[in-house]
Amino acid sequence: ARKVSIAEMEPAITFLSNVGFNVIFGPNLFSEWNQFGGTDAQRAADMQWALDHPEVKAVFFARGGYGTLRIIDHIDFSTFKTSPKWLVGFSDITAWLL
Repeated sequence: ARKVSIAEMEPAITFLSNVGFNVIFGPNLFSEWNQFGGTDAQRAADMQWALDHPEVKAVFFARGGYGTLRIIDHIDFSTFKTSPKWLVGFSDITAWLL
């Protein structure tokens, strides 16, 4: 939910790449809107993109928390229900896990 920079993400990107993962970013990952990682619409669009993308096998959350509650009701989970993916993160991604 909170914005992130490429510098903050670099250690995770390097690790995941080194162990064989093909890391791809949501189109709005580095967007900013106040303290958030983009507007609610941008963050919802990235989450929908990740859940629907046929090549994405896991979604690693850069942040969690309050901003999640602002977008979760705007997500269509129909593709996710038929093609589930791993949801991986910390900083309270509980809303997504539920």
